[in-house]
Amino acid sequence: MKKIIVGFFACILVQASFAQSIAQYADSIAQLSFKSFEQTGAVVGVWKDGAWQYQKALGVKNSKSKEPLNVNTTFQVASVSKAFTAASVGILVDRGLVSWDTKVIDVLPEFRLYDPHVTQDIKVKDLLCHRNGYITFDGDLLWYETNYSTEEILKRFAKLPPKHGFREKYGYSNIMFATAALVVEELSGSSWEDFIKENIFQPLKMSNSFTHFDAFKMHSNIAHPHIEKKPDEFRNYNNAKGAVGVKTNVTDLGKWVNMWLNNGIVGGDTILKPNTVNYILNAHTAQQVSLGKKATGGYYQAAGLGWFVKTHAGLPVFEHSGGLPGLILNVCMIPTENAAVIV
Repeated sequence: MKKIIVGFFACILVQASFAQSIAQYADSIAQLSFKSFEQTGAVVGVWKDGAWQYQKALGVKNSKSKEPLNVNTTFQVASVSKAFTAASVGILVDRGLVSWDTKVIDVLPEFRLYDPHVTQDIKVKDLLCHRNGYITFDGDLLWYETNYSTEEILKRFAKLPPKHGFREKYGYSNIMFATAALVVEELSGSSWEDFIKENIFQPLKMSNSFTHFDAFKMHSNIAHPHIEKKPDEFRNYNNAKGAVGVKTNVTDLGKWVNMWLNNGIVGGDTILKPNTVNYILNAHTAQQVSLGKKATGGYYQAAGLGWFVKTHAGLPVFEHSGGLPGLILNVCMIPTENAAVIV
Protein backbone atom coordinates (compact mmCIF):
# COMPACT_ATOMS: atom_id res chain seq x y z
CA MET A 1 0.00 0.00 0.00
CA LYS A 2 2.87 2.41 0.77
CA LYS A 3 4.29 1.82 -2.69
CA ILE A 4 0.86 2.45 -4.23
CA ILE A 5 0.57 5.76 -2.37
CA VAL A 6 4.01 6.88 -3.51
CA GLY A 7 3.35 5.72 -7.06
CA PHE A 8 0.10 7.65 -7.35
CA PHE A 9 1.07 10.87 -5.63
CA ALA A 10 4.82 11.45 -5.97
CA CYS A 11 4.48 12.09 -9.71
CA ILE A 12 1.57 14.55 -9.49
CA LEU A 13 3.87 17.50 -10.06
CA VAL A 14 5.65 15.82 -12.94
CA GLN A 15 2.61 14.57 -14.84
CA ALA A 16 0.16 17.46 -14.45
CA SER A 17 -0.29 18.94 -17.91
CA PHE A 18 -0.63 22.59 -18.91
CA ALA A 19 -4.28 21.91 -19.66
CA GLN A 20 -4.87 20.55 -16.20
CA SER A 21 -3.88 22.35 -13.01
CA ILE A 22 -2.01 20.60 -10.21
CA ALA A 23 -5.17 20.80 -8.11
CA GLN A 24 -7.34 19.22 -10.80
CA TYR A 25 -4.85 16.44 -11.44
CA ALA A 26 -4.30 15.76 -7.73
CA ASP A 27 -8.03 15.68 -7.08
CA SER A 28 -8.68 13.19 -9.86
CA ILE A 29 -6.02 10.84 -8.45
CA ALA A 30 -7.16 11.33 -4.84
CA GLN A 31 -10.80 10.60 -5.64
CA LEU A 32 -9.98 7.58 -7.80
CA SER A 33 -7.55 6.12 -5.24
CA PHE A 34 -9.89 6.66 -2.31
CA LYS A 35 -12.69 4.85 -4.11
CA SER A 36 -10.54 2.09 -5.62
CA PHE A 37 -8.88 1.12 -2.35
CA GLU A 38 -12.09 1.53 -0.31
CA GLN A 39 -10.50 3.65 2.39
CA THR A 40 -12.32 4.85 5.51
CA GLY A 41 -10.61 8.23 5.48
CA ALA A 42 -7.73 10.07 3.85
CA VAL A 43 -6.28 13.58 3.76
CA VAL A 44 -4.11 14.71 0.86
CA GLY A 45 -2.08 17.88 0.38
CA VAL A 46 0.13 19.23 -2.41
CA TRP A 47 2.49 22.05 -1.37
CA LYS A 48 4.40 24.07 -3.95
CA ASP A 49 6.31 27.35 -3.94
CA GLY A 50 5.47 28.11 -0.32
CA ALA A 51 1.70 27.59 -0.56
CA TRP A 52 -0.96 24.93 -0.80
CA GLN A 53 -1.93 24.03 -4.34
CA TYR A 54 -4.34 21.36 -3.17
CA GLN A 55 -5.80 20.07 0.09
CA LYS A 56 -8.57 17.50 0.38
CA ALA A 57 -10.14 15.46 3.17
CA LEU A 58 -12.06 12.35 2.15
CA GLY A 59 -14.13 10.06 4.36
CA VAL A 60 -14.54 10.03 8.12
CA LYS A 61 -12.52 10.20 11.34
CA ASN A 62 -14.45 7.31 12.83
CA SER A 63 -16.59 4.84 10.90
CA LYS A 64 -19.02 4.59 13.82
CA SER A 65 -19.60 8.28 14.50
CA LYS A 66 -19.36 9.16 10.77
CA GLU A 67 -17.81 12.53 11.66
CA PRO A 68 -16.06 13.74 8.49
CA LEU A 69 -12.34 14.28 8.30
CA ASN A 70 -10.95 17.73 7.57
CA VAL A 71 -7.51 19.01 6.62
CA ASN A 72 -6.75 19.90 10.26
CA THR A 73 -7.56 16.43 11.63
CA THR A 74 -4.57 15.11 13.57
CA PHE A 75 -3.20 11.60 13.02
CA GLN A 76 -0.58 9.46 14.72
CA VAL A 77 2.01 9.68 11.96
CA ALA A 78 4.13 6.66 12.87
CA SER A 79 7.57 6.63 11.24
CA VAL A 80 7.15 10.08 9.74
CA SER A 81 8.25 10.92 13.32
CA LYS A 82 11.81 9.82 12.53
CA ALA A 83 12.57 13.03 10.66
CA PHE A 84 11.54 15.02 13.74
CA THR A 85 14.03 13.05 15.85
CA ALA A 86 16.77 13.58 13.26
CA ALA A 87 15.97 17.31 13.16
CA SER A 88 16.15 17.43 16.96
CA VAL A 89 19.65 15.97 16.88
CA GLY A 90 20.49 18.45 14.12
CA ILE A 91 19.39 21.35 16.35
CA LEU A 92 21.70 20.05 19.08
CA VAL A 93 24.53 19.80 16.54
CA ASP A 94 23.89 23.42 15.52
CA ARG A 95 24.13 24.44 19.19
CA GLY A 96 27.47 22.71 19.58
CA LEU A 97 26.18 20.21 22.14
CA VAL A 98 27.06 17.16 20.05
CA SER A 99 28.52 16.25 16.67
CA TRP A 100 27.26 13.67 14.21
CA ASP A 101 30.44 11.69 14.96
CA THR A 102 30.04 11.72 18.75
CA LYS A 103 30.04 8.17 20.07
CA VAL A 104 26.72 7.13 21.56
CA ILE A 105 28.40 5.64 24.62
CA ASP A 106 29.89 9.06 25.41
CA VAL A 107 26.35 10.44 25.71
CA LEU A 108 24.66 7.33 27.13
CA PRO A 109 27.31 5.48 29.20
CA GLU A 110 24.95 2.57 29.90
CA PHE A 111 24.26 1.94 26.20
CA ARG A 112 25.23 -1.54 25.01
CA LEU A 113 24.90 -3.65 21.89
CA TYR A 114 25.71 -7.35 21.51
CA ASP A 115 29.13 -6.72 19.96
CA PRO A 116 31.37 -4.77 22.38
CA HIS A 117 33.36 -3.32 19.48
CA VAL A 118 30.19 -1.87 17.98
CA THR A 119 29.17 -0.55 21.39
CA GLN A 120 32.43 1.40 21.55
CA ASP A 121 32.30 2.65 17.95
CA ILE A 122 28.67 3.42 17.11
CA LYS A 123 28.13 7.15 16.51
CA VAL A 124 25.12 9.40 16.87
CA LYS A 125 24.61 9.55 13.10
CA ASP A 126 24.58 5.73 12.94
CA LEU A 127 21.40 5.73 15.03
CA LEU A 128 19.58 7.64 12.30
CA CYS A 129 20.44 5.85 9.04
CA HIS A 130 19.72 2.11 9.48
CA ARG A 131 23.17 0.50 9.23
CA ASN A 132 23.83 -1.09 12.59
CA GLY A 133 24.20 -4.76 11.73
CA TYR A 134 20.56 -5.75 12.22
CA ILE A 135 17.87 -6.65 9.72
CA THR A 136 14.70 -4.65 9.23
CA PHE A 137 12.42 -4.54 12.30
CA ASP A 138 14.80 -6.50 14.54
CA GLY A 139 13.69 -5.99 18.14
CA ASP A 140 10.32 -4.41 17.35
CA LEU A 141 8.35 -6.84 19.50
CA LEU A 142 10.22 -5.44 22.49
CA TRP A 143 8.38 -2.10 22.16
CA TYR A 144 5.20 -2.86 20.24
CA GLU A 145 2.33 -3.21 22.77
CA THR A 146 4.66 -3.79 25.71
CA ASN A 147 5.10 -1.92 28.98
CA TYR A 148 8.89 -1.95 28.78
CA SER A 149 10.61 1.40 29.16
CA THR A 150 13.01 2.46 26.42
CA GLU A 151 15.90 1.68 28.77
CA GLU A 152 14.55 -1.84 29.40
CA ILE A 153 14.06 -2.37 25.68
CA LEU A 154 17.69 -1.50 25.04
CA LYS A 155 18.93 -3.84 27.79
CA ARG A 156 17.01 -6.72 26.20
CA PHE A 157 17.98 -5.75 22.66
CA ALA A 158 21.66 -5.92 23.65
CA LYS A 159 21.27 -9.70 23.95
CA LEU A 160 20.35 -10.03 20.24
CA PRO A 161 23.28 -10.93 17.96
CA PRO A 162 23.59 -8.85 14.77
CA LYS A 163 22.74 -10.43 11.44
CA HIS A 164 25.56 -8.90 9.42
CA GLY A 165 28.53 -6.57 9.80
CA PHE A 166 28.33 -3.13 11.38
CA ARG A 167 27.70 -0.45 8.70
CA GLU A 168 27.81 -3.25 6.12
CA LYS A 169 24.28 -2.95 4.76
CA TYR A 170 20.86 -1.41 5.27
CA GLY A 171 18.45 -2.70 7.93
CA TYR A 172 15.53 -0.52 9.07
CA SER A 173 15.68 0.00 12.85
CA ASN A 174 13.06 1.54 15.11
CA ILE A 175 15.19 0.61 18.13
CA MET A 176 17.98 2.95 17.07
CA PHE A 177 15.58 5.89 16.76
CA ALA A 178 14.23 5.09 20.22
CA THR A 179 17.85 5.36 21.36
CA ALA A 180 18.23 8.67 19.56
CA ALA A 181 15.35 10.09 21.62
CA LEU A 182 17.35 9.27 24.76
CA VAL A 183 20.33 11.10 23.25
CA VAL A 184 18.15 14.17 22.69
CA GLU A 185 16.92 14.03 26.29
CA GLU A 186 20.38 13.56 27.78
CA LEU A 187 21.94 16.41 25.84
CA SER A 188 19.07 18.88 26.10
CA GLY A 189 17.99 18.26 29.68
CA SER A 190 14.43 18.16 28.37
CA SER A 191 12.07 15.37 27.47
CA TRP A 192 11.98 14.42 23.78
CA GLU A 193 8.32 15.45 23.79
CA ASP A 194 8.97 18.95 25.14
CA PHE A 195 12.09 19.46 23.03
CA ILE A 196 10.17 18.92 19.78
CA LYS A 197 7.24 21.01 21.00
CA GLU A 198 9.46 23.96 21.95
CA ASN A 199 12.04 23.79 19.15
CA ILE A 200 9.98 22.61 16.17
CA PHE A 201 6.21 22.85 16.70
CA GLN A 202 6.17 26.30 18.29
CA PRO A 203 8.63 28.08 15.93
CA LEU A 204 6.84 26.59 12.91
CA LYS A 205 3.39 27.37 14.38
CA MET A 206 2.35 23.72 14.11
CA SER A 207 -0.56 24.36 16.45
CA ASN A 208 -2.37 21.03 16.05
CA SER A 209 0.67 18.80 16.52
CA PHE A 210 1.52 16.77 19.60
CA THR A 211 4.20 14.59 21.11
CA HIS A 212 2.47 13.95 24.45
CA PHE A 213 0.00 11.09 24.01
CA ASP A 214 -2.48 12.37 26.62
CA ALA A 215 -2.65 15.81 24.99
CA PHE A 216 -3.31 14.15 21.64
CA LYS A 217 -6.10 12.00 23.08
CA MET A 218 -7.79 15.10 24.56
CA HIS A 219 -7.69 17.00 21.25
CA SER A 220 -11.11 17.46 19.68
CA ASN A 221 -10.11 16.74 16.09
CA ILE A 222 -8.28 13.39 15.77
CA ALA A 223 -8.49 10.46 13.38
CA HIS A 224 -9.04 6.94 14.66
CA PRO A 225 -6.96 4.10 13.27
CA HIS A 226 -9.13 1.63 11.37
CA ILE A 227 -8.65 -2.08 10.75
CA GLU A 228 -11.01 -3.72 8.25
CA LYS A 229 -13.01 -0.47 8.28
CA LYS A 230 -13.63 -0.71 12.03
CA PRO A 231 -12.19 1.87 14.45
CA ASP A 232 -9.31 0.49 16.48
CA GLU A 233 -8.11 1.64 19.88
CA PHE A 234 -5.49 4.35 20.23
CA ARG A 235 -2.16 2.88 21.28
CA ASN A 236 0.57 4.68 23.18
CA TYR A 237 3.97 3.92 21.65
CA ASN A 238 5.85 6.16 24.07
CA ASN A 239 8.62 3.61 24.64
CA ALA A 240 9.63 4.02 20.98
CA LYS A 241 8.71 7.69 20.70
CA GLY A 242 11.85 8.63 18.76
CA ALA A 243 10.66 6.31 16.01
CA VAL A 244 6.86 6.78 16.03
CA GLY A 245 5.86 9.39 18.63
CA VAL A 246 4.64 12.42 16.64
CA LYS A 247 0.97 13.25 16.06
CA THR A 248 0.22 15.89 13.44
CA ASN A 249 -1.87 16.71 10.37
CA VAL A 250 -1.54 17.67 6.72
CA THR A 251 -1.88 21.41 7.39
CA ASP A 252 0.91 21.44 9.97
CA LEU A 253 3.07 19.14 7.83
CA GLY A 254 2.92 21.80 5.12
CA LYS A 255 4.79 24.11 7.50
CA TRP A 256 7.23 21.28 8.26
CA VAL A 257 8.10 20.51 4.63
CA ASN A 258 8.33 24.22 3.84
CA MET A 259 11.11 24.47 6.42
CA TRP A 260 13.09 21.69 4.70
CA LEU A 261 12.49 23.09 1.22
CA ASN A 262 13.78 26.47 2.47
CA ASN A 263 17.02 24.93 3.82
CA GLY A 264 15.91 25.20 7.44
CA ILE A 265 14.97 28.89 7.37
CA VAL A 266 11.39 30.10 7.84
CA GLY A 267 10.37 33.75 8.02
CA GLY A 268 13.94 34.82 8.67
CA ASP A 269 14.32 32.37 11.57
CA THR A 270 16.82 29.53 11.34
CA ILE A 271 15.30 26.29 12.62
CA LEU A 272 18.18 24.24 11.20
CA LYS A 273 21.33 25.60 9.61
CA PRO A 274 21.45 25.00 5.82
CA ASN A 275 24.58 22.83 6.18
CA THR A 276 22.74 20.68 8.72
CA VAL A 277 19.74 20.28 6.43
CA ASN A 278 22.10 19.26 3.66
CA TYR A 279 23.86 16.73 5.91
CA ILE A 280 20.58 15.17 7.06
CA LEU A 281 19.32 14.86 3.48
CA ASN A 282 22.53 13.33 2.16
CA ALA A 283 22.71 9.65 1.23
CA HIS A 284 24.24 7.88 4.24
CA THR A 285 23.35 4.20 3.71
CA ALA A 286 22.96 2.82 0.19
CA GLN A 287 20.00 0.62 -0.67
CA GLN A 288 19.56 -1.79 -3.55
CA VAL A 289 17.60 -0.46 -6.53
CA SER A 290 15.73 -3.00 -8.61
CA LEU A 291 15.88 -3.11 -12.40
CA GLY A 292 12.17 -2.28 -12.43
CA LYS A 293 12.72 0.94 -10.48
CA LYS A 294 15.64 1.91 -12.70
CA ALA A 295 13.47 1.43 -15.76
CA THR A 296 11.05 4.06 -14.42
CA GLY A 297 13.66 6.62 -13.45
CA GLY A 298 14.55 5.34 -9.99
CA TYR A 299 18.32 5.54 -10.33
CA TYR A 300 19.35 5.44 -6.69
CA GLN A 301 17.93 5.04 -3.20
CA ALA A 302 19.54 5.52 0.20
CA ALA A 303 18.76 6.25 3.82
CA GLY A 304 19.46 9.79 4.91
CA LEU A 305 19.05 10.74 8.56
CA GLY A 306 15.36 10.20 9.29
CA TRP A 307 14.53 10.55 5.58
CA PHE A 308 14.99 8.42 2.48
CA VAL A 309 16.80 9.90 -0.50
CA LYS A 310 15.94 8.60 -3.95
CA THR A 311 15.04 9.40 -7.52
CA HIS A 312 11.51 8.92 -8.80
CA ALA A 313 10.66 9.44 -12.46
CA GLY A 314 14.14 10.92 -12.77
CA LEU A 315 13.59 13.57 -10.09
CA PRO A 316 15.35 13.79 -6.71
CA VAL A 317 12.95 12.94 -3.89
CA PHE A 318 13.18 13.05 -0.09
CA GLU A 319 10.47 10.99 1.54
CA HIS A 320 9.40 8.90 4.48
CA SER A 321 6.35 6.74 4.93
CA GLY A 322 4.73 5.63 8.14
CA GLY A 323 2.61 2.68 9.16
CA LEU A 324 0.98 1.43 12.35
CA PRO A 325 -2.11 -0.73 12.76
CA GLY A 326 -4.96 1.15 11.11
CA LEU A 327 -2.79 4.00 9.74
CA ILE A 328 -0.60 4.59 6.70
CA LEU A 329 1.11 7.81 5.66
CA ASN A 330 3.68 9.36 3.35
CA VAL A 331 5.51 12.67 3.16
CA CYS A 332 7.36 13.24 -0.11
CA MET A 333 9.43 16.34 -0.99
CA ILE A 334 10.63 17.18 -4.50
CA PRO A 335 13.23 19.94 -4.06
CA THR A 336 13.76 20.76 -7.74
CA GLU A 337 10.03 21.59 -7.94
CA ASN A 338 10.00 23.34 -4.54
CA ALA A 339 7.12 21.03 -3.76
CA ALA A 340 5.83 18.27 -1.53
CA VAL A 341 3.02 15.74 -1.50
CA ILE A 342 1.54 14.60 1.82
CA VAL A 343 -0.93 11.69 2.20
